[in-house]
Amino acid sequence: MAMQPLTQPVRPRQPMKDLLRIALIGAGGYGQNHLQALEEYDEKGLLRFVAVADPTAEKLLPEKSRVEARGVRWFDDYRTMFEGTGLDAVVISTPIPLHLPMLEAALDRKLAVLLEKPPVPLIQDFLRVNARPEAARVALGFKLIADPKLWRLKRAILDGSLGTIRHISGSACWPRLDSYYSRAGWAGRMTWNGMAVLDGPVTNALAHILHNMMFLAGETGFAVPKTVRAELYRARRIESYDVCCLAGGWASGVTFSAAFTHAVERKVQWSVVVEGDRGTARLGPDNLVFETGSPVPGEEAPAGDLFRDSWRDFYRMAIGELAKPLTSFGDCLAYMAAT
Repeated sequence: MAMQPLTQPVRPRQPMKDLLRIALIGAGGYGQNHLQALEEYDEKGLLRFVAVADPTAEKLLPEKSRVEARGVRWFDDYRTMFEGTGLDAVVISTPIPLHLPMLEAALDRKLAVLLEKPPVPLIQDFLRVNARPEAARVALGFKLIADPKLWRLKRAILDGSLGTIRHISGSACWPRLDSYYSRAGWAGRMTWNGMAVLDGPVTNALAHILHNMMFLAGETGFAVPKTVRAELYRARRIESYDVCCLAGGWASGVTFSAAFTHAVERKVQWSVVVEGDRGTARLGPDNLVFETGSPVPGEEAPAGDLFRDSWRDFYRMAIGELAKPLTSFGDCLAYMAAT
Protein backbone atom coordinates (compact mmCIF):
# COMPACT_ATOMS: atom_id res chain seq x y z
CA MET A 1 0.00 0.00 0.00
CA ALA A 2 1.48 3.37 -1.02
CA MET A 3 1.93 5.54 2.01
CA GLN A 4 2.32 9.26 2.59
CA PRO A 5 6.00 10.13 3.17
CA LEU A 6 6.90 12.66 5.82
CA THR A 7 7.90 15.12 3.12
CA GLN A 8 5.15 15.34 0.52
CA PRO A 9 6.16 14.70 -3.11
CA VAL A 10 5.38 17.67 -5.32
CA ARG A 11 4.73 17.36 -9.02
CA PRO A 12 5.37 20.32 -11.31
CA ARG A 13 2.04 22.02 -11.89
CA GLN A 14 0.65 21.12 -15.29
CA PRO A 15 -0.72 23.86 -17.53
CA MET A 16 -4.49 23.97 -17.19
CA LYS A 17 -6.80 25.06 -19.99
CA ASP A 18 -9.32 26.18 -17.40
CA LEU A 19 -9.74 26.42 -13.66
CA LEU A 20 -10.73 23.34 -11.70
CA ARG A 21 -14.50 22.88 -11.98
CA ILE A 22 -15.82 21.56 -8.68
CA ALA A 23 -19.15 20.81 -6.98
CA LEU A 24 -20.40 20.05 -3.48
CA ILE A 25 -22.74 17.24 -2.45
CA GLY A 26 -24.28 18.03 0.95
CA ALA A 27 -24.40 21.69 1.96
CA GLY A 28 -25.98 21.30 5.41
CA GLY A 29 -24.35 20.37 8.71
CA TYR A 30 -20.59 19.99 8.34
CA GLY A 31 -21.03 20.70 4.64
CA GLN A 32 -21.36 24.37 5.59
CA ASN A 33 -17.59 24.42 6.13
CA HIS A 34 -16.94 23.02 2.66
CA LEU A 35 -19.44 25.46 1.17
CA GLN A 36 -17.51 28.36 2.69
CA ALA A 37 -14.18 26.96 1.49
CA LEU A 38 -15.48 26.60 -2.06
CA GLU A 39 -16.82 30.14 -2.06
CA GLU A 40 -13.52 31.52 -0.80
CA TYR A 41 -11.45 29.61 -3.36
CA ASP A 42 -13.82 30.76 -6.12
CA GLU A 43 -13.55 34.38 -5.00
CA LYS A 44 -9.75 34.13 -5.13
CA GLY A 45 -9.90 32.79 -8.68
CA LEU A 46 -8.37 29.43 -7.73
CA LEU A 47 -11.26 27.28 -8.97
CA ARG A 48 -14.75 27.47 -10.42
CA PHE A 49 -17.45 26.49 -7.93
CA VAL A 50 -20.16 25.37 -10.33
CA ALA A 51 -22.79 23.30 -8.51
CA VAL A 52 -24.36 22.06 -5.28
CA ALA A 53 -26.47 18.95 -4.85
CA ASP A 54 -28.66 18.84 -1.74
CA PRO A 55 -32.32 17.74 -1.51
CA THR A 56 -32.99 19.88 1.58
CA ALA A 57 -32.96 23.24 -0.20
CA GLU A 58 -35.96 24.44 1.85
CA LYS A 59 -33.74 24.30 4.96
CA LEU A 60 -30.86 26.06 3.22
CA LEU A 61 -32.58 28.94 1.45
CA PRO A 62 -30.04 31.64 2.49
CA GLU A 63 -27.15 29.46 1.27
CA LYS A 64 -29.01 28.54 -1.91
CA SER A 65 -29.79 32.18 -2.71
CA ARG A 66 -26.22 33.24 -1.97
CA VAL A 67 -24.49 30.69 -4.18
CA GLU A 68 -27.03 30.97 -6.99
CA ALA A 69 -26.33 34.69 -7.09
CA ARG A 70 -22.74 33.71 -7.85
CA GLY A 71 -23.84 31.54 -10.77
CA VAL A 72 -23.67 28.23 -8.88
CA ARG A 73 -26.37 25.76 -9.95
CA TRP A 74 -28.36 23.95 -7.25
CA PHE A 75 -29.61 20.39 -7.80
CA ASP A 76 -31.86 18.19 -5.68
CA ASP A 77 -30.12 15.01 -6.86
CA TYR A 78 -26.37 14.44 -7.22
CA ARG A 79 -26.93 12.12 -10.20
CA THR A 80 -28.70 14.88 -12.10
CA MET A 81 -25.87 17.23 -11.17
CA PHE A 82 -23.27 14.82 -12.53
CA GLU A 83 -25.14 14.56 -15.82
CA GLY A 84 -25.79 18.29 -16.09
CA THR A 85 -22.34 19.73 -15.37
CA GLY A 86 -18.84 19.12 -16.63
CA LEU A 87 -16.83 18.59 -13.43
CA ASP A 88 -13.22 17.91 -12.53
CA ALA A 89 -13.75 17.37 -8.79
CA VAL A 90 -16.41 16.99 -6.10
CA VAL A 91 -16.66 17.32 -2.33
CA ILE A 92 -18.92 14.75 -0.62
CA SER A 93 -20.14 15.78 2.84
CA THR A 94 -23.21 13.65 3.40
CA PRO A 95 -24.57 11.05 5.85
CA ILE A 96 -22.34 7.98 6.25
CA PRO A 97 -24.64 5.49 4.44
CA LEU A 98 -24.63 7.67 1.31
CA HIS A 99 -20.84 7.80 0.94
CA LEU A 100 -20.49 4.59 -1.07
CA PRO A 101 -22.98 5.22 -3.93
CA MET A 102 -21.93 8.86 -4.27
CA LEU A 103 -18.22 8.03 -4.23
CA GLU A 104 -18.60 5.29 -6.83
CA ALA A 105 -20.63 7.60 -9.07
CA ALA A 106 -17.86 10.22 -8.82
CA LEU A 107 -15.14 7.67 -9.58
CA ASP A 108 -17.10 6.45 -12.61
CA ARG A 109 -16.62 9.99 -13.93
CA LYS A 110 -12.93 10.02 -12.94
CA LEU A 111 -13.34 13.02 -10.64
CA ALA A 112 -10.96 14.04 -7.89
CA VAL A 113 -12.89 13.61 -4.63
CA LEU A 114 -12.76 15.04 -1.12
CA LEU A 115 -14.81 12.61 0.98
CA GLU A 116 -15.70 13.37 4.58
CA LYS A 117 -14.70 10.74 7.12
CA PRO A 118 -15.39 7.92 7.76
CA PRO A 119 -14.84 6.55 4.23
CA VAL A 120 -17.48 3.78 4.06
CA PRO A 121 -18.97 1.60 6.81
CA LEU A 122 -18.01 -1.89 5.58
CA ILE A 123 -14.55 -3.31 4.88
CA GLN A 124 -15.73 -5.28 1.82
CA ASP A 125 -17.01 -2.06 0.20
CA PHE A 126 -13.78 -0.31 1.08
CA LEU A 127 -11.67 -3.04 -0.54
CA ARG A 128 -13.78 -2.99 -3.71
CA VAL A 129 -13.44 0.78 -4.09
CA ASN A 130 -9.76 0.75 -3.17
CA ALA A 131 -9.05 -1.70 -6.00
CA ARG A 132 -10.08 0.95 -8.51
CA PRO A 133 -7.23 3.07 -9.97
CA GLU A 134 -9.42 6.17 -9.60
CA ALA A 135 -9.37 5.77 -5.80
CA ALA A 136 -5.86 7.24 -5.78
CA ARG A 137 -7.44 10.68 -6.31
CA VAL A 138 -9.75 10.44 -3.29
CA ALA A 139 -8.78 12.52 -0.25
CA LEU A 140 -10.40 11.85 3.13
CA GLY A 141 -11.55 14.55 5.52
CA PHE A 142 -9.45 13.31 8.45
CA LYS A 143 -8.41 16.88 9.19
CA LEU A 144 -6.40 16.10 12.35
CA ILE A 145 -3.77 14.44 10.14
CA ALA A 146 -2.70 17.99 9.21
CA ASP A 147 -1.70 18.82 12.81
CA PRO A 148 2.03 19.78 12.92
CA LYS A 149 2.26 18.32 16.45
CA LEU A 150 1.28 14.91 15.08
CA TRP A 151 4.02 15.07 12.44
CA ARG A 152 6.63 16.09 15.02
CA LEU A 153 5.62 13.12 17.18
CA LYS A 154 5.89 10.82 14.16
CA ARG A 155 9.43 12.06 13.51
CA ALA A 156 10.36 11.59 17.18
CA ILE A 157 9.17 7.98 16.98
CA LEU A 158 11.11 7.33 13.78
CA ASP A 159 14.35 8.95 14.99
CA GLY A 160 14.32 6.88 18.19
CA SER A 161 13.79 9.73 20.64
CA LEU A 162 11.34 7.54 22.60
CA GLY A 163 13.36 4.36 22.13
CA THR A 164 11.55 1.19 21.14
CA ILE A 165 7.82 1.88 21.07
CA ARG A 166 5.80 -0.50 23.22
CA HIS A 167 2.24 0.85 23.36
CA ILE A 168 0.01 3.56 21.86
CA SER A 169 -3.24 4.53 23.56
CA GLY A 170 -6.04 6.95 22.78
CA SER A 171 -9.11 8.28 24.56
CA ALA A 172 -11.85 10.90 24.35
CA CYS A 173 -15.16 11.69 26.07
CA TRP A 174 -17.47 13.83 23.94
CA PRO A 175 -21.01 14.23 25.32
CA ARG A 176 -23.89 13.76 22.89
CA LEU A 177 -27.43 14.64 23.94
CA ASP A 178 -30.68 13.13 22.72
CA SER A 179 -30.84 15.92 20.13
CA TYR A 180 -27.69 14.50 18.52
CA TYR A 181 -29.43 11.21 17.85
CA SER A 182 -32.73 12.74 16.80
CA ARG A 183 -31.18 15.15 14.27
CA ALA A 184 -31.24 12.59 11.43
CA GLY A 185 -32.82 9.22 10.69
CA TRP A 186 -29.44 7.49 10.36
CA ALA A 187 -27.89 8.83 13.60
CA GLY A 188 -27.19 6.15 16.19
CA ARG A 189 -28.18 3.40 13.78
CA MET A 190 -26.49 0.23 12.58
CA THR A 191 -28.46 0.28 9.31
CA TRP A 192 -30.73 2.81 7.64
CA ASN A 193 -32.98 2.22 4.63
CA GLY A 194 -31.21 -1.06 3.97
CA MET A 195 -27.73 0.54 4.01
CA ALA A 196 -24.97 0.01 6.58
CA VAL A 197 -24.28 2.93 8.93
CA LEU A 198 -22.49 1.61 12.06
CA ASP A 199 -22.71 5.07 13.61
CA GLY A 200 -20.83 5.56 16.88
CA PRO A 201 -17.91 7.37 18.54
CA VAL A 202 -15.05 5.52 16.87
CA THR A 203 -16.84 5.19 13.53
CA ASN A 204 -17.87 8.83 13.28
CA ALA A 205 -17.11 11.76 15.57
CA LEU A 206 -13.88 10.41 17.09
CA ALA A 207 -12.63 8.48 14.08
CA HIS A 208 -9.75 10.97 13.73
CA ILE A 209 -8.11 9.71 16.91
CA LEU A 210 -7.92 6.04 15.93
CA HIS A 211 -6.83 7.03 12.41
CA ASN A 212 -3.92 9.03 13.86
CA MET A 213 -2.92 6.14 16.14
CA MET A 214 -2.60 3.96 13.04
CA PHE A 215 -0.44 6.70 11.48
CA LEU A 216 1.90 6.89 14.46
CA ALA A 217 2.39 3.11 14.40
CA GLY A 218 3.55 3.01 10.78
CA GLU A 219 7.16 3.29 9.69
CA THR A 220 6.30 5.35 6.60
CA GLY A 221 2.54 5.72 6.72
CA PHE A 222 -0.30 3.85 8.41
CA ALA A 223 0.13 0.47 10.11
CA VAL A 224 -2.66 -2.08 9.61
CA PRO A 225 -3.44 -3.85 12.92
CA LYS A 226 -2.75 -7.57 13.13
CA THR A 227 -5.15 -8.23 16.02
CA VAL A 228 -8.17 -6.32 17.35
CA ARG A 229 -10.64 -7.01 20.11
CA ALA A 230 -13.37 -4.68 21.28
CA GLU A 231 -16.27 -4.16 23.63
CA LEU A 232 -19.22 -2.03 22.56
CA TYR A 233 -21.93 -0.69 24.86
CA ARG A 234 -24.92 1.60 24.63
CA ALA A 235 -26.22 3.87 27.38
CA ARG A 236 -28.86 5.68 25.34
CA ARG A 237 -31.88 4.18 23.60
CA ILE A 238 -30.14 3.83 20.25
CA GLU A 239 -29.60 0.92 17.89
CA SER A 240 -25.84 1.33 17.69
CA TYR A 241 -23.23 1.94 20.43
CA ASP A 242 -22.08 5.03 22.33
CA VAL A 243 -19.17 3.49 24.27
CA CYS A 244 -16.26 1.66 22.64
CA CYS A 245 -13.14 0.03 24.11
CA LEU A 246 -10.53 -1.32 21.70
CA ALA A 247 -7.28 -3.22 22.14
CA GLY A 248 -4.94 -4.95 19.76
CA GLY A 249 -1.52 -4.92 18.18
CA TRP A 250 0.48 -4.49 15.01
CA ALA A 251 2.89 -6.92 13.36
CA SER A 252 5.76 -4.84 14.79
CA GLY A 253 4.84 -6.06 18.29
CA VAL A 254 3.58 -2.65 19.39
CA THR A 255 0.21 -2.88 21.17
CA PHE A 256 -2.61 -0.37 21.34
CA SER A 257 -5.69 0.42 23.39
CA ALA A 258 -8.41 3.04 23.08
CA ALA A 259 -11.60 4.13 24.80
CA PHE A 260 -14.16 6.51 23.27
CA THR A 261 -17.59 7.51 24.54
CA HIS A 262 -20.51 9.87 24.00
CA ALA A 263 -22.23 8.70 27.21
CA VAL A 264 -20.75 11.32 29.54
CA GLU A 265 -21.91 14.57 31.16
CA ARG A 266 -18.80 16.63 30.49
CA LYS A 267 -16.27 16.77 27.69
CA VAL A 268 -12.79 15.35 28.19
CA GLN A 269 -10.62 16.24 25.21
CA TRP A 270 -8.96 13.57 23.14
CA SER A 271 -5.43 12.42 23.88
CA VAL A 272 -2.94 10.00 22.37
CA VAL A 273 -0.10 8.58 24.48
CA VAL A 274 2.95 6.89 22.93
CA GLU A 275 5.05 4.83 25.33
CA GLY A 276 8.62 3.81 24.53
CA ASP A 277 11.41 2.28 26.58
CA ARG A 278 13.21 5.65 26.67
CA GLY A 279 10.27 7.98 27.22
CA THR A 280 6.63 8.85 26.71
CA ALA A 281 4.86 11.42 24.53
CA ARG A 282 1.40 12.84 25.19
CA LEU A 283 -0.46 14.48 22.31
CA GLY A 284 -3.66 16.49 22.66
CA PRO A 285 -5.48 19.13 20.61
CA ASP A 286 -3.49 21.95 22.24
CA ASN A 287 -0.12 20.48 23.19
CA LEU A 288 2.52 17.83 22.71
CA VAL A 289 4.52 16.89 25.82
CA PHE A 290 7.62 14.68 25.80
CA GLU A 291 8.64 12.92 29.00
CA THR A 292 12.15 11.72 28.21
CA GLY A 293 15.61 11.77 29.76
CA SER A 294 17.03 13.85 26.90
CA PRO A 295 15.65 16.66 24.73
CA VAL A 296 13.71 15.75 21.60
CA PRO A 297 15.18 17.53 18.56
CA GLY A 298 13.15 19.90 16.43
CA GLU A 299 9.89 21.69 17.05
CA GLU A 300 6.53 21.71 15.36
CA ALA A 301 5.26 24.61 13.31
CA PRO A 302 2.45 26.64 14.88
CA ALA A 303 -0.90 24.92 14.45
CA GLY A 304 -3.18 26.57 11.96
CA ASP A 305 -6.77 25.94 10.98
CA LEU A 306 -6.66 22.18 10.43
CA PHE A 307 -9.79 22.15 8.29
CA ARG A 308 -8.36 24.80 5.97
CA ASP A 309 -4.96 23.11 5.92
CA SER A 310 -6.46 19.76 4.92
CA TRP A 311 -8.70 21.48 2.35
CA ARG A 312 -5.68 23.20 0.81
CA ASP A 313 -3.96 19.82 0.63
CA PHE A 314 -6.92 18.37 -1.30
CA TYR A 315 -6.95 21.34 -3.68
CA ARG A 316 -3.25 20.95 -4.46
CA MET A 317 -3.75 17.26 -5.15
CA ALA A 318 -6.78 17.93 -7.38
CA ILE A 319 -4.86 20.38 -9.59
CA GLY A 320 -1.90 18.02 -9.88
CA GLU A 321 0.50 19.90 -7.63
CA LEU A 322 0.78 17.05 -5.09
CA ALA A 323 1.22 13.38 -5.91
CA LYS A 324 -1.23 12.36 -3.17
CA PRO A 325 -3.26 13.90 -0.35
CA LEU A 326 -2.37 13.68 3.34
CA THR A 327 -4.89 10.85 3.70
CA SER A 328 -5.74 9.01 0.51
CA PHE A 329 -8.51 6.44 0.31
CA GLY A 330 -5.95 3.62 0.47
CA ASP A 331 -4.41 5.12 3.61
CA CYS A 332 -7.68 4.35 5.41
CA LEU A 333 -7.14 0.59 5.27
CA ALA A 334 -5.60 0.59 8.76
CA TYR A 335 -8.56 2.50 10.25
CA MET A 336 -11.06 0.30 8.39
CA ALA A 337 -9.33 -2.90 9.52
CA ALA A 338 -9.52 -1.72 13.13
CA THR A 339 -13.17 -0.64 13.05
